[in-house]
Amino acid sequence: MAKTRAAPAAPAAPAAPAATDGGRRRGLLADVGRWLARALGAVYLASILLTAVGSSLPERLLPRTALYFTQVARLFPYASLFSIDHRAEGFRCSDRQWVEIDTRPYFPINADDKENRFYRAMHFFRQNRPVLQELDGFLVARHNARLSAGITEGTAGGRIGGVRLSTVRFSLPEPGQRFARHERRPLDAVPEELRKVRYYTPQRKRSARCKEAM
Repeated sequence: MAKTRAAPAAPAAPAAPAATDGGRRRGLLADVGRWLARALGAVYLASILLTAVGSSLPERLLPRTALYFTQVARLFPYASLFSIDHRAEGFRCSDRQWVEIDTRPYFPINADDKENRFYRAMHFFRQNRPVLQELDGFLVARHNARLSAGITEGTAGGRIGGVRLSTVRFSLPEPGQRFARHERRPLDAVPEELRKVRYYTPQRKRSARCKEAM
């Protein structure tokens, strides 16, 4: 009988290279990154959950930059009962009376709706006195500059020495009833109980400005 030749032995598999310091370091960094991502995700979800149930803990612990990205829950938890408007009055130097002034010429972008810069400033900063003081100076300067340029329309009949900024609330109609989306009503037609003064120029500053304007 013919002898069969033995099959050649398969070459031995190369030995796995020993782990280098660089490889171990990259693996360690990858593990740390995964755990850090999980921890940040857990903090983010916990912050949203706590905000949703009314907790103030995220607001106390998180930096404001990080807090901004967690405030997505409870944005509109209740139906609105009022339409909020914002108005400005000027302290007229000639007879020392408060008269409504039209702010739209000074904020021309989206001037006829509630997205103009005056409304946005009053909405977000109505409790921030430094911002309202800057708004005070801006309105007085622009108002009196229009008069100096010979423009009398919307300038309340004279120079002003200060402003009074108010929030006005209008009751919304019952669901299903028709209503104007945005209607600018004269401030004189709004009852006093629907107005809330947020800021007014101090009397001493009003008097000083009026003297300068004479």
